[in-house]
Amino acid sequence: MILLAAVTLVGFGKVLTFLLMLSVLIVLHEFGHFVLARANRVRVNEFAVGFGPKLLAWTSPASGTQYTLRAFPIGGFCAMEGEDGKVSEAEQQRTFIATRGEGDGAAPTRADAALPIEKSATSENFQAKSAWRRLAIIFAGPAFNFRQSSRCFRIIAARAQIVQARNLRLFNLRIDLHGGN
Repeated sequence: MILLAAVTLVGFGKVLTFLLMLSVLIVLHEFGHFVLARANRVRVNEFAVGFGPKLLAWTSPASGTQYTLRAFPIGGFCAMEGEDGKVSEAEQQRTFIATRGEGDGAAPTRADAALPIEKSATSENFQAKSAWRRLAIIFAGPAFNFRQSSRCFRIIAARAQIVQARNLRLFNLRIDLHGGN
């Protein structure tokens, strides 16, 4: 009975470790979105670590971003202006094009006119940015994960003192990596 309880606790510890590592990966991923969104002058409404009810919250007076710690530390999110689901992304795109005078030259439709969007809010909206900027912000999450995983791999390799191979055998050819010694 005691052995079963010990095994269960060991398994529980492994699950907690897995969830902690997963949470770290997700927070780094969301931090990538956050960094590029701020660099492209997109307003970030909230940067949260975890899900569920708020435990701690702090709002930056400079940017207006609310930083929160949530009850369930499994994941997180980066809520940008324009991704709140109140208005569809396609409707926002049509409105931004109409207010900037771009596009096919057609006048705004009745649906577009019904959407009151202030000029100052338009410039900080994710949907108001060019397609390349939006793509960069979206790609930043996976890029940060890749960058961090390569850093971790290099640190682990350095600490484990992995020795570089002196030569490489490829397709029955011996390649000397250190110049003929």
